[in-house]
Amino acid sequence: MAFGNNLKGEQTRASFQTAGGCIMKFKHPYLAGAIANGSTNANIDEIDVSRSVKLADTFFSATPNQDSSAQVVMVDGSTTTITNHLLNGTITIPAIQTTGLVGSGDFVAACQLVKASKDSVGGTFTVTEFIDGKAITTLYYGVSIKNLPDKIKMGLDVPVYQIQLLYAGWIQAVSESASLNKRAIWAAGNANGIEGFFEPYGVNQGSTGTDAMSATNAINHSEVPASDDLYAADNANAAATATGDKGIVGGGKVLK
Repeated sequence: MAFGNNLKGEQTRASFQTAGGCIMKFKHPYLAGAIANGSTNANIDEIDVSRSVKLADTFFSATPNQDSSAQVVMVDGSTTTITNHLLNGTITIPAIQTTGLVGSGDFVAACQLVKASKDSVGGTFTVTEFIDGKAITTLYYGVSIKNLPDKIKMGLDVPVYQIQLLYAGWIQAVSESASLNKRAIWAAGNANGIEGFFEPYGVNQGSTGTDAMSATNAINHSEVPASDDLYAADNANAAATATGDKGIVGGGKVLK
């Protein structure tokens, strides 16, 4: 078996993420009742920021407001370092004005509303990334409006509002997105879609050894069901759906 010019036969790792590949949401109590939600809108207080930024651009950055450490240098060149664990900082988002109305989910308009409302409670900002089958969610809390333009107009392009938000700190969590989100996909060559839980193959993770011929480097065939196993996977999915089981189930079931 040849591994090209890979003399050690080491298994390289494959990593996947979609273009953009994240969901960003701004939540603030002052938005409650201002966002349309059919017949009632009292409980909606969250804006989907993902629809207000350009894909082909740097659409999110979070920068600490101070250094995490400082050094005191002695005469002989030795140093004493003082560190801190402060997590406050500034979020910068180059947002595009969409509908112009808070009620229909315009992020720029929502920020202007919060700014004009003498904020005394603060909000939250969440960023969820989907990488290698996992959902990595970062929650920024104590969020307030630092600065945003009141109005920008352009002739042959859409204006970009450089919005700055202050945050008091952030926390992060990782979950297996496949076990939390049942995905429906269109099945090529099939009149119906397929619904189920989908997870990456273990062989793609690149952590199964360094010997090219080792059995531990081979694809686990249980990850790729044979044709006669597909019906079993469908039945397992149907049983899991009936019982409310949210575990990962191989394969999928045909959407009716």
